Amino acid sequence: MGSKLKDTGKSGLEKGITYTPAEGYSEKQMFLSHSETKRFDSNELVHKKIEKVSFELHSVVKKKATDSPQYYVEFTTKNKNGEVDLHALAFPENDETLKYVFTENLDVVFADRFPKTSLFYLPPVFLPDEPMKVGDTWTDKREWQGLYNNLPLRIDVTSILQGIVQCPGGEDCANIEISGRVSITGPLTKMTQFNSLMQGRFLIGVDTAKIYWSEISSEEELITSEERVEIDSCIVSFLDEPKESALQRPSGPLKCDPFRREAKDLP
Repeated sequence: MGSKLKDTGKSGLEKGITYTPAEGYSEKQMFLSHSETKRFDSNELVHKKIEKVSFELHSVVKKKATDSPQYYVEFTTKNKNGEVDLHALAFPENDETLKYVFTENLDVVFADRFPKTSLFYLPPVFLPDEPMKVGDTWTDKREWQGLYNNLPLRIDVTSILQGIVQCPGGEDCANIEISGRVSITGPLTKMTQFNSLMQGRFLIGVDTAKIYWSEISSEEELITSEERVEIDSCIVSFLDEPKESALQRPSGPLKCDPFRREAKDLP
C-alpha cells in the first residue's frame, strides 16, 4: 500500500531547512526500538537476545536565545515499556527530563550532564543547509565515544531528497532517505573488525524542521580474537501531538523490522 501523503509536485527546496520553533511549543513523539543480538564462538551461536522498548518522548521549547539562533528544549520520557537502557540510545530514561540547547541546524550545543564526546551530541537528523532539487544529496560525518566503553566511533551519512509531500496540518515536508556507515577509529582498528551499515527515511517539515516520522534500521558485526557479535536493529518514531500535525496513529502497537535492508516507504 502506498503512502497517503500527497505529493506536492514541487521540484525541490528553495532554501535549506532550519529549526525554528516558537517559545512554548510542545510535542509528543512515539518511539519503538527493536534489536536482535547474536554472539558466536568459532561460528557457533552461543547467545541470542531480543530487546524491544516503546516510549513517549515529550518536548517543550523553553526559550530562544536573544543573541543567537539557539533554542533551549527540555525532553521527558513517559510510559516506557521495556528494559532497554534509553541512555544507550541517547534518550532520557523514564520520567527523566534532560535539558538541551540546539542551533537552527539542529546541532547540539548542550546536552544536560552528558560529555560532549557522547552520542547525545549527535543531531537527531542531518538537515540540508542550502537549496536542493529532488534527487540531490548531501553528506555529513560526526565522531563520538561510547557512553560506557569510550569506544571511538565515526558515522558517515549520505542523505538524498526524494520528494516534497504535504504533511498533516498543511506543512510541506521533505522526504529524506539516508544511508550510512559507522566505523571504529583510532588504534582499536588494528585489533577489532567492525562493520556497520544503516539506512532509513525521515519526514521533515520544510519550514520548521519538525520530525513528523522516521524509521532507521542497521546491521552491525563486531569481530575480535575471542568472539563475533551480530546486531540487527531498528527504531521508528511518529509525531502524535499536537494532534493537528499528527500522522494517523498506526493500528495496533508500533513495529519495525530490524532485518530490513532498505529504507521503508513513507507511511
